[in-house]
Amino acid sequence: MTAQTKAVCWVCGSRARRHCPAAAKPICPTCCGSKRGLEIKCTADCEFFPFGVAGYHLWLKLDDAVLPKPAAKVWVSARPV
Repeated sequence: MTAQTKAVCWVCGSRARRHCPAAAKPICPTCCGSKRGLEIKCTADCEFFPFGVAGYHLWLKLDDAVLPKPAAKVWVSARPV
């Protein structure tokens, strides 16, 4: 993508800001987010696919933000072992 030519989303025709490895074409963030894993069979190396290898760190970050994990509880036995 050069400064003179603007990439166009292959799904909807709007301005594309991402490259879709599954289609090997540019895609807009809206189509990428709404169709990934459903209509678009994302590759494992896609950085925007949270269930792929490359996006696993994004999944963990999102998972921690949505569902904060409680502190680990350590149970101590009341009787000697």
